[in-house]
Amino acid sequence: MIKLFQKKTICYMLAAIFFLFLQSFESITESMFIGEIMEAIGPSGRQPTNNNIFSIDHLSMSQLIGTFSGMVIGGSLCGVLAIYFTTRASTSYIAYMRLKTYAKIQSLSFQDIDKISAPSLVTRLTNDTELISISFLFGLRFLISGIFLFIYGIIISLISYAELAWIYWIIIPLVLVILVIAIGLSIPSFSKSQKNTDAINKSMRETILGIRVVKAFNLKENQKNNFETSNNLLAGSTEKAFKVLGVVMPFIQSSINISIIVVLTTASESPERMMIVAPFISILMNVLFGLITIIMVLIQISRSIPSINRIKEILNWKISVNYNQDSKDIITNGEIEFRNVTHKFNESGAPAIENINLIIKPKERIGIIGGTGSGKSTFVNLMGRLFDSTEGEILIDGINIKNFSFNELNKNISIAMQNVVLFSGTIKSNIAMGLNSDLSEEEVIKKSIEAAKVGDAWEFISKKTNKLDSIVEQRGKNFSGGQKQRISIARTVAKKSNILIFDDSTSALDNVTEARVQENIANFISATTIIVAQRISSVQDLDRIIVFEDGKISDFDNHTNLLKNNKIYRDIATSQMGIDKVNEFLKGNK
Repeated sequence: MIKLFQKKTICYMLAAIFFLFLQSFESITESMFIGEIMEAIGPSGRQPTNNNIFSIDHLSMSQLIGTFSGMVIGGSLCGVLAIYFTTRASTSYIAYMRLKTYAKIQSLSFQDIDKISAPSLVTRLTNDTELISISFLFGLRFLISGIFLFIYGIIISLISYAELAWIYWIIIPLVLVILVIAIGLSIPSFSKSQKNTDAINKSMRETILGIRVVKAFNLKENQKNNFETSNNLLAGSTEKAFKVLGVVMPFIQSSINISIIVVLTTASESPERMMIVAPFISILMNVLFGLITIIMVLIQISRSIPSINRIKEILNWKISVNYNQDSKDIITNGEIEFRNVTHKFNESGAPAIENINLIIKPKERIGIIGGTGSGKSTFVNLMGRLFDSTEGEILIDGINIKNFSFNELNKNISIAMQNVVLFSGTIKSNIAMGLNSDLSEEEVIKKSIEAAKVGDAWEFISKKTNKLDSIVEQRGKNFSGGQKQRISIARTVAKKSNILIFDDSTSALDNVTEARVQENIANFISATTIIVAQRISSVQDLDRIIVFEDGKISDFDNHTNLLKNNKIYRDIATSQMGIDKVNEFLKGNK
């Protein structure tokens, strides 16, 4: 976590420490000053002593008032500046931590995100960083001044009031023992509390994203019960932690009060004795205030330790997909080869795809079809290197896909997903997000319109008042499923990559619209094209079709040959087209 300190944060911290030092020094000096005045106005007048390190003998009344006023004003000014710089240090540190954590999350693969879970990532980036921010602010603002008050006060006590300083050897060890036990017992509960916060976030996220399903199936009570269960678990773990810490302060406060009473009993011998005890009590209160401050900060820090560990886990996460950013290899043709590729999502589970061997020629149009769970999406996700295969290798233009830089793959492989995600902004910002940032506004508009026409999205975009500048709300909720898919297709083709992948990206389109999109892609796109589909009509006109079954390639051929020779493909065609049309087609292509 120290690596997250920027130069400006360190400068703010040093400035804060300096003013906190001055403020604490002023506080102790003020206590000594008051003690000296009390001695001077005591019943027997001031008695010269050799143990007082602060003398007011030479000061007149006006000088005393002026000196004390200067201390108060100086202490207040130092306090204001200390608060300013501690706040700046805390906010800059946490802002940079969030930025680095967010950047690391952006670099995680699909598998990494699945392992950590999206709700947990959201909690870590918000709730955990907020707890760390509070602890950092408390630590910098109060821990330093507390330590200074504590140490400086003890030193002054040993120098000026050594006969009373023995009380520290009793109270300090007792308080430290209580504190260590309490923190040790509370940290596991705080750690569990953060995990329960993840569960609450997950429950809330599922309800909000699935609100239509919740209402359609009357699941309000069910979701409410789920949330209540998670909420009770969070409340229970948090309550347990604070119960432990809640017991600490009464014990510590009682110990401190007893120590003050013990010191005061020593003053009952004579009024002169009281004149010695009174300034010591003033310093003792500063020491004990410093001790209480340290305790409160350590309690707050103990609460944030699980959050610190959760952020460290993300920052130190070993990413499963690493790119060779220094690579000079480029993709020119778009030839794809799979060599003995097998992928398992769980080491103990069955392979999602197994022993895949094939070559897709440059600019060839390939269809992929098969039953649910047959491995189609896994195949294309490996092709786009959204995660790496557990066995075998994938080559593009004869080069292992792992040798390419992220930018090279991103520039030359575009994927349109079935579940479309549109970002808040405009239609243009969603379509053009993959275009070169050096393009002029006119070029961006031109390319966006061209891509929208290929994706058959211009048909409804052109009817909107603001056309490409029409607003897209969060997750594209102001568009239908088919409209979102067409915008996604336009976004995919706008980059003009060498390899285009459409993962069931026309599932929400009717047959007529899908046919137009397919025709546009065939006529206007010159790239290696992979189309995953559920319908025979979506792939029958492509160059070749891959038939998947249980994670393996059942066949790889054109539509005609597959109807003749592959039972799986023929059964799918029969269920969709009818036996008569299939037989008629086969008779005409003997």
